[in-house]
Amino acid sequence: MSTTPHLPFGSDDRIGAANYVTEREVLRAIGLVREGRIVDLSLPIGPDSPRIPGINSPLVLSMWSHPLVSQRVHYERGTRNGVAFADERIEFDTHTGTHIDALGHTSANGRMYNGVEVARAVGNHGLTDLDASCIPPLLTRGVLLDLVAVKGRFLEAGEAVEPEDLEAAEGLVPGGVQSGDIALVRTGWARHYGIDSLRYAVSAPGISESASSWLADKKVAAVAGDTMSIEVTPFQDPENSDPVHLNLLVRRGVYMIEQCNLEVPDIRGREFLCCCLAPLFSGATGSPLRLVAVL
Repeated sequence: MSTTPHLPFGSDDRIGAANYVTEREVLRAIGLVREGRIVDLSLPIGPDSPRIPGINSPLVLSMWSHPLVSQRVHYERGTRNGVAFADERIEFDTHTGTHIDALGHTSANGRMYNGVEVARAVGNHGLTDLDASCIPPLLTRGVLLDLVAVKGRFLEAGEAVEPEDLEAAEGLVPGGVQSGDIALVRTGWARHYGIDSLRYAVSAPGISESASSWLADKKVAAVAGDTMSIEVTPFQDPENSDPVHLNLLVRRGVYMIEQCNLEVPDIRGREFLCCCLAPLFSGATGSPLRLVAVL
């Protein structure tokens, strides 16, 4: 598939499919709240979080300021009430655990979304354009496309989800998939997260390139998945690596939310307010987030 940018929002656009989340979509989504219950769709981030060998760096957490040291520093400053603080330093790949990809995460032939040049936008201190600080808050309608329910089983590694599968899953949700939605694709792979992390990271079912186009044509703001990268792994065509990233992020500007916990019965067969709030990490190619459904 061509990597020529798809530009429905103009040549200066930097938020992609988030443009579909208008005030109307936000109000529609808020109106879906009936119970006031918050359901967490996130997976924990820690040293044992799955990572792709040779690609994702390990998470390292170390204590930067121990309370006993902090107490002494405060005492030397004149404090006498015994107050102390613990502070840590964390080093990790921002694509660890539940996270959202910035539009600048992926490029093809030296260009990112909307034709932004890699040579101009990537420096020693990260991205200078299309970074995680460009990701807007997303409070919009969420729908679960439950492939496990459609298939009657958990999907297997290397199994592709095609448009007809998504259509069948869409039929299980009132109203189907609508403009501005966050479409969450359940394969059942989250059950391996933190249990068999290597298996989770190096193999998975996922949506095909044509299925990603089906979602983008629906004008979703984001596609969320319960696997490492939403991609079919191993790839269907070894010469066409990461086709979903290229299609959604580079060509269509659709955000990808990866490593979600979609084994939550509460969100099945219903529409809900989905909250995706990413910290504004300047220069980062992605951002961890707490993804929640409000029922």
